[in-house]
Amino acid sequence: MGAKMIGAKARTGPLCSVALWLLLVLALVEGTTGKTLKYKVYEEQKVGTVIARLKEDVAGVLSKLPSSLTFLFRAMQRGGTRFLSVREEDGEISIATKIDREKLCEKNLNCSIEFDVVTLPTEYLQLFHIEVEVLDINDNSPHFSRGIVPIEISESASVGTRVPLDGAVDADVGENSLHTYSLTPNNFFKIDVRTRTDGAKYAELVVMRELDREVQSSYQLQLTASG
Repeated sequence: MGAKMIGAKARTGPLCSVALWLLLVLALVEGTTGKTLKYKVYEEQKVGTVIARLKEDVAGVLSKLPSSLTFLFRAMQRGGTRFLSVREEDGEISIATKIDREKLCEKNLNCSIEFDVVTLPTEYLQLFHIEVEVLDINDNSPHFSRGIVPIEISESASVGTRVPLDGAVDADVGENSLHTYSLTPNNFFKIDVRTRTDGAKYAELVVMRELDREVQSSYQLQLTASG
């Protein structure tokens, strides 16, 4: 009995071509050592702000390839590309969505958006790794979690007694973060601003004179945090 082969005909339609092209690009990218390009941009810049033009910055690399070629720049899909866009004709990198550094990186001192860009055509593919550092601006004011904080101190407290105070919260980092505390001038208390090992500032209330409850039973003081 003769055997009948079914479905032996090779498919060469568009679907197969697309799949082959994708595999080719991935294979080339995996085997390519890319140059790293680093840029900086301040947070909260308006949409459309231009950060760089890759065609100019990598001209030395592209000049080694055939001059007759027309190159296109294409961003590989990674998390950073939702904030930045890359124009294919010249590799212009611009802001696609306004960047809030505090939402993106919280309190991390180092905050960067990273992604890869490849050049087409694929037979002359070049890979570039892009790192855009997002710089902080002083767009947040320090604030306290409570507006009024009652503190009890014994009238027998000796001069030099220290009472830790609630710290303020500042979403900014580095030189834009909380700088110091100040207290309304008075004759009985002062504050001492101290720094923890992680760099965070905090204040302690210090008794400067002997207290007498019969003379004055309470004090109203204002603590101010500045950043």
